[in-house]
Amino acid sequence: MKTFTIASLLALAALSASATEITVSGVRNSTGDNVTGSNIAVAQPVTAKLTATAEFENTAGNTGTNADTYAIGARYVAYATDRLTVTGVAKLGYADSLAGRGAYAQFGGELATPVTANLSASLGLNRQLGTSAVNAADRTEATVGLRYAVAKNLSVKAGVAFYNDTPGNKATLGVAYSF
Repeated sequence: MKTFTIASLLALAALSASATEITVSGVRNSTGDNVTGSNIAVAQPVTAKLTATAEFENTAGNTGTNADTYAIGARYVAYATDRLTVTGVAKLGYADSLAGRGAYAQFGGELATPVTANLSASLGLNRQLGTSAVNAADRTEATVGLRYAVAKNLSVKAGVAFYNDTPGNKATLGVAYSF
């Protein structure tokens, strides 16, 4: 299933119009079980303000807390100037872990601003709600991110998510390629 999902995401990106972005990231979650993993995400602009997204994440911890999450979503630019972008985010997903299997929804917003010509920063706030099988992961998370443009189509991305009800955080470091 994982291989099929990754292949589907890459095929979607290859068949779509230009400006597709693929991001591959490493994940480290310090919320108790030293969880590490990987994430692959595809973002495809549909209009100037709307972007469709697809994501797969696989994580594993020291005590066998393995989890796979699959999600599709959308990002909508509600307001944009040369100094600030306000984006609404919505995502529907499926979590498959040892703790349970079920669907979840995530929604929220993000503020992004350029810091320099090649560096931008973002702040986000998201709420996640799941079915009874995965509602242990219901939470509000605040995110902080940086993106550095190495070249026209290549960026390095780093981010941290802080959860409202769980000590620790989730850190990601990845590379994004647009074509």
